[in-house]
Amino acid sequence: MTNLRTHVLDNLRTCLTALVILHHASTPYGGAGPWPYTSPRYAPNSSSTLLVFNVLNQTFFMATFFLISAYFSSIAARRKTRSQFLHEKWKRLGVPTCVFSLIVKGVARGILAWRLRDEGWHHIGKEVLVGLKIVRGVSGPVWYCALLLIFDGMYAGLLPSHFADTSPGQKALDKTFSNKVDTDPSPAAYPLISRTISTPKEPQPFHTIHVLITLTLISVSSFVIRLYYPVGRPLWPISLQLSFVSQYVVYYIAGIYVHRSGRSLQNAVSTYTSTIVGTITALVTSLSLFHIKSITETRMSSPQLMPLAFGGPNILALLYAFLNEFAGLLIASLVLKALYNPRLSFLGKRWRVGKVDVAKYSYAAFMVHEPVILDLQCLFGKKGWESMGAVETAFVVGILGVVESWMGGVVLKEGIEWIGWKGYL
Repeated sequence: MTNLRTHVLDNLRTCLTALVILHHASTPYGGAGPWPYTSPRYAPNSSSTLLVFNVLNQTFFMATFFLISAYFSSIAARRKTRSQFLHEKWKRLGVPTCVFSLIVKGVARGILAWRLRDEGWHHIGKEVLVGLKIVRGVSGPVWYCALLLIFDGMYAGLLPSHFADTSPGQKALDKTFSNKVDTDPSPAAYPLISRTISTPKEPQPFHTIHVLITLTLISVSSFVIRLYYPVGRPLWPISLQLSFVSQYVVYYIAGIYVHRSGRSLQNAVSTYTSTIVGTITALVTSLSLFHIKSITETRMSSPQLMPLAFGGPNILALLYAFLNEFAGLLIASLVLKALYNPRLSFLGKRWRVGKVDVAKYSYAAFMVHEPVILDLQCLFGKKGWESMGAVETAFVVGILGVVESWMGGVVLKEGIEWIGWKGYL
């Protein structure tokens, strides 16, 4: 059986990157989460539509990033020694994290001074320097890169048998294996799914009971963690939201296990299991809405509800913990099955805009999106364009942010590689 080369996971990563940008674009307009810009027109947690959008995103998008990143790390481990693997990961994840964390606060302060206060270059320069001086660890969205680097480091340290051996006998075996199966990832840290020749029969999906037990354990763990680290409280020094770390750990482990067990990502969870998870998700959602209705009858507003859901010894926080995990797996599994649906074959093709390979620049777009979005938000606030409405503003800023982030990513990646620094983005 011969499988044609597919770009499904590259396209999934592209979609997830765009979703991250849209997520951050919506935050100041009544959405949930911390962000450098605060809209004077919309209070935090004030838009029900954007809150639902943010909450649904959070259930699956970063966890899915860890899932596919771990899947690719397992592929890379088959053909690299541990030292090669770690060197590549440091270059791809560690260096960009350090550079971004060093400059992002200064850039953000400079944008705020320029766009909102119309200050001159002298004062903007001062703000940038202040931002450099207050750096105290990882800043901004690169917490994901920092945590992924930690996970990859632990993978290399705890499972050395997964990695290529440098002995002559193993080299000969690897050469023979590579003639049968092409697992050469490209780009280095985020490879495409490779061509395979004569694939064995795929193992059965995970047992439903095992999936349900795992989701329950993650939910309970997240609820307990949020008693002390509620959603929104970052953990120094990598700015990690500890409230979601249980989910990230399990999805990373799952990505490795799925690859090593010979399963495919889209078939690891059966349709029957997805149906059960979906039923539980609907039940938890109904209970949550009923509980919210009973709370709002005491005249508690939406902005007051969210802190309750984000952590603490209360029913809403417990329901949110279960909703996040069950809805997250449901959405992630449905998305993966849809992407591999033969009737949606265009999702497996290389996406191009003109001659530009969109997936090639998704990582660079992710790296530059925070200052791009912040600049657009400040511009819209200064010009009064936020008056079009919370959802409308978030949508327009988000779409423009996606386009500008990819344009900035192309310039950044090509510029760095033109200098001779390849493999960093």
